[in-house]
Amino acid sequence: MSTACHYKALFRLLALGVISLTPACGDQLSTSTNTVPAPAVSAFGTTDGTLIATTGTTDIPVAAAFSLYFSTAMNSATVNTTNVTLSCDATSQTVTIATVTNSNYTITPASSLAEGVSCVMTLSTSITSSTGTALASTVTFTFTTASTVPTVSSLVQGSTTIATSGTTGISRTAAYTLTFSQAMLASTVTTSSVTLTCSTSRTITVAQVTSGTTSTAYTVTPSATLPASTSCTLAVGTGATNSSGTAVTAKSYTFTTAAATAPTVSLTGTLLSSGSSTTINTSGTTDISGAIAAPLTATFSTAMDTDSFGSVTLECPASTSKSFTTGTGSNPTITFTPSAALPQMQTCVLTLPTSVTSSGGDPIAATTFTYTTGCGTSDDFSTATFSSSSTICWTPSNAANAGTFTSVSGDLVITPTTSGAAQNTEPTATKTFPSSTTAIVLTAKIGYSNITESGERCTLGIFSGFDNSASVGLVYAGEVQVNGFATNGGAGVDVSATAPASPVYVRITISGGATTTAYSSDGTSYTNLFTNGVWTDPAGDVSVYLSARSSGSVNPVCTFQEFTVSGATATGQYSN
Repeated sequence: MSTACHYKALFRLLALGVISLTPACGDQLSTSTNTVPAPAVSAFGTTDGTLIATTGTTDIPVAAAFSLYFSTAMNSATVNTTNVTLSCDATSQTVTIATVTNSNYTITPASSLAEGVSCVMTLSTSITSSTGTALASTVTFTFTTASTVPTVSSLVQGSTTIATSGTTGISRTAAYTLTFSQAMLASTVTTSSVTLTCSTSRTITVAQVTSGTTSTAYTVTPSATLPASTSCTLAVGTGATNSSGTAVTAKSYTFTTAAATAPTVSLTGTLLSSGSSTTINTSGTTDISGAIAAPLTATFSTAMDTDSFGSVTLECPASTSKSFTTGTGSNPTITFTPSAALPQMQTCVLTLPTSVTSSGGDPIAATTFTYTTGCGTSDDFSTATFSSSSTICWTPSNAANAGTFTSVSGDLVITPTTSGAAQNTEPTATKTFPSSTTAIVLTAKIGYSNITESGERCTLGIFSGFDNSASVGLVYAGEVQVNGFATNGGAGVDVSATAPASPVYVRITISGGATTTAYSSDGTSYTNLFTNGVWTDPAGDVSVYLSARSSGSVNPVCTFQEFTVSGATATGQYSN
């Protein structure tokens, strides 16, 4: 046995009380001398038998108590907390001292020592033997406390505890909670020591669950949706340490992400008849606004890859591509805004192909929304194609009478070719207006030519029932005049004035049962023809019409522009 091992074994026997130190008979002091030897420390170590040298012993347990042995009987009153002190990293530690025998004492720290710190036990020369002889010099024992190696306790996502291998169906977007066996230094638990790999390295963020320089739990969040049905590994490396600098035992968790889920989508638009939002079905929804101010709004079931919307198409009518802008600022709500107003009464198709994907790369099922635009409350006629069978906001009637309906430079031109052509006695489209408490205002700009014979006219009108109507327009009565007319069951009013040069702005206002007709040369300053109460508030639909009448050999040409309806919900078809 080596000398060191011999002494350690001896110290263990001392600590266990199996042996004691006493002078041998042959070592008794000679009575012929007056010299008394100074007491000395025979041994110092932990109560469980670990010998501590004066020059530095390591890995002493943080909860250890210490045994102190002297070479002779001591004055126990001097073996006290003033003369026996303990400091760790220069910080004094509170201890208690218990006497086992007059040469053996137990020193116990009031609390566990810190991990991985350098400690010094100091015995001063104020300690004396039972005969009053002091220690010859101050005695110190230096040791370092052990550091418990931290470990990773668990990895949890929501209510799912992830095993080190084999866990499946893990969310591709949710964060993870990483828990350690002890508080870890936050500055070391970073993306350098914690990594996530799914085929390739993934960007993550790591944050403390509790504030401070250390924490036992950390949140790990993927910066982007992870790929579907993919094996991923979250690894914790030895770069993560506790506050004592002890590295964690490296650990990794391998799991499989959930399968891909195709995003779903719903589409809404603005219903022209009410101005409110309405769901657009994949086919058949009608009366949808095509205005720039009324974009289509797609709501997806998950966040989308905004770069993938370049493949979306809008056609109106079908097979006629329309440009639009895509608004992605409220992802997963995406807007599609036409660059120009869509044509009225046309079938439009919004197509979302499979190249449209979620932010995690999941493709949408190819989806098309087919809907029909309605008729707005104004019309410049620029997109209309007129024929006796066309489906436009202004539907020609009296097809049996020869006449033409054409769009010329954005104007609706009605030219009768025989007497009575294009006169609308039976408008084919109607719109229900609200009660008379809401004003209805109709305006139009009418260009005219060839009005040269009695009865020829260009007219803007509205009626309910057979004989409840109002109109204003250009008529020939010895000269071209502006004529305002209203009737109800034969009772009526008919007022004319000399017409300004073409074009003439005309207006009909109906409010609270009173009808006002007016005209203007500039569309700003109007002159009233009359205000009269013969109009009866309609019980049902009212019809708006534009008409041209011929009564002779020279047919008038009526050019209608800038038609508007305001003051009421008036957005259905109107008749020519």
